Amino acid sequence: MIGLNTAAIYILQTLGSLYLL
Repeated sequence: MIGLNTAAIYILQTLGSLYLL
């Protein structure tokens, strides 16, 4: 489940970056 957790964090960071832009 560590892979899914990492993927979720990566997606959240990406969405956060797009939101800040």
